[in-house]
Amino acid sequence: MSWATVTSVHAKLNWTLETSFHLTLMAVLRALLVPDILILILQEIKHDKSALASVAFTCRSLSPMALDFLWKELETSTPMKRLLPILWNADGTYVS
Repeated sequence: MSWATVTSVHAKLNWTLETSFHLTLMAVLRALLVPDILILILQEIKHDKSALASVAFTCRSLSPMALDFLWKELETSTPMKRLLPILWNADGTYVS
């Protein structure tokens, strides 16, 4: 096999792999935009706040539903209190 043939086969293989990966990725993204599928995924990770936050930051389309799950059940009221400006001192520290 000549070097030109090897290079040609390599280029075709790379193009095929890249195209296949791109098509697979697009299929996954389309699936995530189906609300029922996204809800099932978010229900599986609803106790992992870090994972929910990661999903919320991943894509604008996924963010609203991920944030709903993230804020739905809070372990403490601290995150809600931190949203209220009256609970902050003048020096920028939080009143606990």
